[in-house]
Amino acid sequence: MKVVLINDQLNAGGAEKVLVYIANLLYKNSIDVSVVLLLGEAALDKQLHPNIPIHYLHRTSRFSFKAFRKLKEIVQNVDIVHVHSRYNLRYYMTAKFLVGISKPKIFFHEHVPSYAIDKFTKFLFRKVHAYVAVQDDMRKWAVEKGMVKNSNAFYLANTVVAPTVKKEVNSNKHKIIMVGNYRPQKNQLFAVSVLAKLPEEYKGETSGTIYIYGRKPYKSRKWTEDEEDWMLDKKDFYTINELSHLMDRSTDSISQRLKKIAKENGTY
Repeated sequence: MKVVLINDQLNAGGAEKVLVYIANLLYKNSIDVSVVLLLGEAALDKQLHPNIPIHYLHRTSRFSFKAFRKLKEIVQNVDIVHVHSRYNLRYYMTAKFLVGISKPKIFFHEHVPSYAIDKFTKFLFRKVHAYVAVQDDMRKWAVEKGMVKNSNAFYLANTVVAPTVKKEVNSNKHKIIMVGNYRPQKNQLFAVSVLAKLPEEYKGETSGTIYIYGRKPYKSRKWTEDEEDWMLDKKDFYTINELSHLMDRSTDSISQRLKKIAKENGTY
């Protein structure tokens, strides 16, 4: 069996770590696996097993036929393409329809719970052979809305690889650190509720504490030139909702900024 996993880049992030974990697990189980990245090199590439081929499309626009043809060449004869995140699904399916990618079955992995969906994406959901959600509520939602058959919808909880080396840090013993942006799906409230059920050594005057590090979603902050340049570079590849998730800004903030830049450039 041949499997290709598809994402835009392997920047540091949860969806990217899941792809790396799945790819390495497939390789460990003697599956012929490779990875296609729509853009270029990024931080987590080196975490893939060195024997797993990585193909970079270096896509310059959403409708680059050079990239479409290269993608077709890579996946045309594989058995399964495992596509991560909606914007990558839209890109792959656009390539499928325009350049005729026919053989592979399509597994779609939904990482960010979002119940807002446009008609085109809803149409694409009906074309996938397996829908994989990181939350069971999302799996149920996709089935209830008639976009995916129950037999083709799966819940796959995120996981991590157990460390092989233990490291004791005495100064931090019995202290708990949690890292993640402040969003409901990160379960910070659940982590706090667990404190009351921990062993006694975690409940001392200095140790019964959980330290949560993260950033509030859509925190009000000034725009920087680097942010604007990055957004202008990516806006043709992503929807406003996707930019909102990637930049940790509200959709209103992004829309208003794009309009302001367009007016300043005389293109609005």
